Amino acid sequence: MTFLNVLQALPMWLINGTLFLMYWLSGHIAELLSLVFGLAIAFLFDPPIQRRATGQPRRYERGTVQTAAPTATYFTLVVLGLWLSSHRSPNTPSRSSEQPCGLSGW
Repeated sequence: MTFLNVLQALPMWLINGTLFLMYWLSGHIAELLSLVFGLAIAFLFDPPIQRRATGQPRRYERGTVQTAAPTATYFTLVVLGLWLSSHRSPNTPSRSSEQPCGLSGW
């Protein structure tokens, strides 16, 4: 294969690579969105809610004292891991009607 042949084939390789990437992403969209939303819940929503729920006010309005570990974040990450591992199990249909319902749960 000469350098000229490589240059002539390069646009086709780029198009094929782009199509492969697009097909793969569209085939795994439920898992990717679950990962994005699960991480957003774990690191954007859980910490402020748990800080407010477990904070005890000090006297004379000097702030709050945290009394608990970030268990909600850990629990969210464990549930996310179980959700993603269930998608990869061979006994589950690869693209079932349950995925959009589960994705909307996040």
